[in-house]
Amino acid sequence: MNFRELAKEILEYVGGSSNIVAFGHCSTRLRITIKDEDKINIQQLKNLKGVLKII
Repeated sequence: MNFRELAKEILEYVGGSSNIVAFGHCSTRLRITIKDEDKINIQQLKNLKGVLKII
């Protein structure tokens, strides 16, 4: 799995860097706080290999 490409796709599908308020991670999860949830493409995120669940 190419993590650099996965990160680029996640960034695109959450609406870009301007739509991110904060982010962090633990050993198994990436947590992103979003400004405008209407800009998120949830279906595309769910289809990414490496994304297991979106809450």
